[in-house]
Amino acid sequence: MSDTGGTQLDMRRVNANLRRLAGRAPDVAERAAKIASEAFIAEAQNNAPVKTGFLKDSDFNTAEGRGRRFGFGASYAAAVEANHPTKSGFLRRAILENSTRFIGEAIKRALADRGGAKR
Repeated sequence: MSDTGGTQLDMRRVNANLRRLAGRAPDVAERAAKIASEAFIAEAQNNAPVKTGFLKDSDFNTAEGRGRRFGFGASYAAAVEANHPTKSGFLRRAILENSTRFIGEAIKRALADRGGAKR
């Protein structure tokens, strides 16, 4: 068999980098979840019906375990989400239509914030 001039892989360095990344993964995931949930709320606020502004301003975004719980706390938020004649689904649409983009961007930002992404 002839030598094709292939690349040599330094497995010690690869394993060290994997251990370093694995140690940071929970922090990065939590940060990415916060960033993504903020983006979902902002998008939903742009799509929410506005009469007084109370619904739009009733957003919440709290840590729950290693994830996030977010939404709108107005007593009528669920009814508007489900039944508004022109704006129903404002929160669901924000999530469904933007998940891939917002989560991808959030992961990149979270890694960059931790110094883990190549710029």
